[in-house]
Amino acid sequence: MPMLILLGFIQHIMMMKNYLETYGYSLIDRQSSPFFGDICEVFGKGPIQFRLTKSKSFESIDVRNAQQSYEWFDLVLVKAIINKEALLNISTREKDLFHFLRDHLVDIESMFRENYANVEYALKELELARARQMFPNQDI
Repeated sequence: MPMLILLGFIQHIMMMKNYLETYGYSLIDRQSSPFFGDICEVFGKGPIQFRLTKSKSFESIDVRNAQQSYEWFDLVLVKAIINKEALLNISTREKDLFHFLRDHLVDIESMFRENYANVEYALKELELARARQMFPNQDI
C-alpha cells in the first residue's frame, strides 16, 4: 500500500476517533499486531459501538448495538440506508465515511437504538444485495 494512502487512512481514523470521543464514546477494546501494523479499536457509548479496523489488506468501519446483537455492520451499508443508495459495490473513501459519520451520528445512533430488528433485517438484505452486485454471475 503506498505510504500516502496509509497516511490518509490514519489521519481519517484519528479524526473519527477524536470525533467519537468528543460525543461521549470511549475506547473499550484495542487489539494490534506489531508484525503488519494491524489495529482494531472499538469505541462505545451505551449499547452503540463503532469498530475501526486497519489491516494489511483492508480498512473498515463497522457499527452495532451490543445489547441486541454481536453482529457488526459495515458503515457503508448504514450510509446506503440513510442516503437511499442503490449501488452497493462502489468503494467508499475513508474521508467520505468520516464526513458521513460526522453528519449522521445522531441518525446512526437512533437507527441502532429504535426498531433494531427492522434495521438488522434491512442491513442483512443490503449485505446480500451488495454480494449480488459484486458477483453478478454467482448464485447468492
